[in-house]
Amino acid sequence: MNENEAETSVKAEWHAEIDVRVKDIEEGRVELFSADEAIERAREKLAFRRDEIKSFGQMHAE
Repeated sequence: MNENEAETSVKAEWHAEIDVRVKDIEEGRVELFSADEAIERAREKLAFRRDEIKSFGQMHAE
């Protein structure tokens, strides 16, 4: 496979992936939310995990 064929293959795979994701949205299998909400969700999960790590460390330090 030459470089041009590889690039064409990658583009085709991305198009297929996008089609799958759009179909998931259209059929209601996934929930869309804003970038701000995505950032907030990520911060909440990171804070929760950070607290778990602190608790684990304190528990094993005793």
